[in-house]
Amino acid sequence: MAGIVLRDKARELGLEDQLNIASAGVSSEEQGNPMDPRAVRVLDARGYNVADPLVAQHRARKTSTEEVSGADLILPMTASHSYALIQRFGAPPERVYMWRWFETQDEQSISQTGVHIGPDLADPWYGGPEDFEQALDELEKSAQAIVEKLNRRAV
Repeated sequence: MAGIVLRDKARELGLEDQLNIASAGVSSEEQGNPMDPRAVRVLDARGYNVADPLVAQHRARKTSTEEVSGADLILPMTASHSYALIQRFGAPPERVYMWRWFETQDEQSISQTGVHIGPDLADPWYGGPEDFEQALDELEKSAQAIVEKLNRRAV
């Protein structure tokens, strides 16, 4: 859901061609699986183009050390994802910004390792449709702030 929302917000600001947005996990548990049907339903209900080939052909995958080392900005959803990205994949801490950090962009919420700390994103996996709605609310709120910050850097 995060990749779809971020691409949509980037498209709204005309940044689509300037950003390479990739979505991957820190584990291989869901490797190869399509997007959760519950996520597809809430995205569709909010007007996201779930028929877009990027959505329809999406398959879960695990990130790699190469991908992480080449990324300018790494946006984990939770503190445990941040830790895994740094410890297991060698992510440079100063490029790790928790997704929800952008809601406040509080420079005081930077860890000793340089990670920009924010609240964990609500995990809808074990919940129902309302949990996917809440996660999407949180994704949308921060995605707007993320692309606005990236747009200011590009100017």
